[in-house]
Amino acid sequence: RKFHISKTYGCHMANQNKLTCAQNDVPLEHFLKHFANMYKNTYLFLMSDHGFHWQEKSKFNEIVAGEYEHRNPMLYVISPKRHENLESNTQRFVSHYDVHKTLHYLLSGKQSPIGKNLITQQIPDKRSCQDAGVPKKWCNCFVKTDGRNHLHSQKGEI
Repeated sequence: RKFHISKTYGCHMANQNKLTCAQNDVPLEHFLKHFANMYKNTYLFLMSDHGFHWQEKSKFNEIVAGEYEHRNPMLYVISPKRHENLESNTQRFVSHYDVHKTLHYLLSGKQSPIGKNLITQQIPDKRSCQDAGVPKKWCNCFVKTDGRNHLHSQKGEI
């Protein structure tokens, strides 16, 4: 078994250059096509630390759609073989703990105690933030706090 883990910053949205992310599309496409042909027995995880958001002064994150985008990072898993659980989990509430447990399993063959393994375990249809280990501050269930568009996260089901 060989392992390689790389942390890369492919896009950092800045007001001065909104094309930064789009400029990475073609090189990423070439890499993925090359990778898929060369490493047919390898898992590839593409993920981000957070979803789309604007600077702090922007009102984008004060609406439900904007804050939901910010709290949902990108996650793509390219697998060398079909996994029924992995496919069904694409439509489920996945947390960072689940990604960590899955990577730990792939790297060591052992299960870590927290989270769900996206390959070997199916995530329940209805899963609360508490069930997933997501702190209340980052829960994706929202309520209006003062009748306006300002949002406050609360405990609840996704």
